[in-house]
Amino acid sequence: MSSPTDAPFDTGITAAELAGGRPRPIQTPWGVVALYPTADGPVAANAFCPHMQGPLWEGTLAGDQLTCPWHGWRYSLRTGACTHVSRDEWKEGELTRYPLSTSARGTYLIHPPTGS
Repeated sequence: MSSPTDAPFDTGITAAELAGGRPRPIQTPWGVVALYPTADGPVAANAFCPHMQGPLWEGTLAGDQLTCPWHGWRYSLRTGACTHVSRDEWKEGELTRYPLSTSARGTYLIHPPTGS
């Protein structure tokens, strides 16, 4: 039997609404996930930094590199890996990425993270 957390979550956001804009945080059944617009298409991933829960959607997005506005930790949206931390800090976690698809209405659907 499937539960509501097994079903895709309809964001109500279309490609036209996201294109060229800022990342959009969205409350989902799995917590707050953000849609990040990239040149290769949108990516759904953590809205908060694994390091100290800084608001990643307010950070800097350059290519597939997302930099947290609080402490400068950088993550690859392509892989989820932490790609840079301060010299005196350690690597802490990766971003959870969520599969995306498009609904018949043209809105983005966020799917449960792998392993859920």
